[in-house]
Amino acid sequence: MNLKKLPYETLHCHTRHSDGQLDYKEVLDECKKNKIGVVAFTDHDAVPHPRRLKQLEKLKHEVSFFPGIELSANFVREVKGKISLFHIVGLFIDPENKELRNFCHWAKQKRLERAVKIVNNLSKLGFDISISTVEQYAKGEIIGRPHIVKAILAKTQNLEILDQILKKMPAAAKKEILTHDRRQQVFDLVLDDHSFVKGIYVHYLYPISMDEGVRLIRGAGGIALLAHWSYYKDKVGLPLVEKFCREKRIDGLETVYGFEVDLKRAKEFAKDREDLSKLAQKYHLVEGGGGDFHNQEDFKQMLDPGSQALAEKTVGMVEKILQIRYNR
Repeated sequence: MNLKKLPYETLHCHTRHSDGQLDYKEVLDECKKNKIGVVAFTDHDAVPHPRRLKQLEKLKHEVSFFPGIELSANFVREVKGKISLFHIVGLFIDPENKELRNFCHWAKQKRLERAVKIVNNLSKLGFDISISTVEQYAKGEIIGRPHIVKAILAKTQNLEILDQILKKMPAAAKKEILTHDRRQQVFDLVLDDHSFVKGIYVHYLYPISMDEGVRLIRGAGGIALLAHWSYYKDKVGLPLVEKFCREKRIDGLETVYGFEVDLKRAKEFAKDREDLSKLAQKYHLVEGGGGDFHNQEDFKQMLDPGSQALAEKTVGMVEKILQIRYNR
């Protein structure tokens, strides 16, 4: 890998091939604008096509890149029930690995089935939405909730329904949600496991465990990292994360994430990242992470004065991983 002149790195980044808005080349260009010298393409349950990677290599872009994946694990054997946002990031995977590519194909079909169920639930609530509209926003790639959000926000009737739901909320909860943008409000109201309106959200229909996800990533020659732990720590506590580390069921932990988190949770996230970093060092595991970027505006967070301390933690991240993991 041609490690770069630009200082920052993001080893967690999405493209339009899952729920991001930019193509691979556009991601590289945004990285360059925002002083990011290394990026890992970690789309949800999708790996870059080897032919596309070869095309990108011919560009000789100033930004270095490598293929990864973000697997959606639903559960772990120590925890009862499904776990929302329980994701495993795979780095340095072989994009031609047959078993991993077969999994991605299966996951794509199951994501479509899930989207159909969610759209049907929304329609029963009065939303003007169809799966064909959602597919247009996904552009033939992996379908995710952000594509459903776009379809909802495209119709005036749907905005009126969202406002009606807001009126029914308790004052305190309503005040909190009104501080969020329209996109986030859709998740708050109808499209999340903990949304105000129940019965709309549907869990992933392709249940795999953390251990199975790690096995797939390792089988493809990659290393597996527990992603953005703060978002599901209510079900997967720190003692359990340490158990994963001690038993070598994970190769590393994301210790950089949460660029977008609001001020109310900033100290909480900082403490979480510090705790994870201590575990990684204790068990000689790698530390990864990044911006979890999805759109053009997200990349600007790397140069935001309020994010500088977090951005600085990404400097030299790949080199450290290679030293710990591969003794390079």
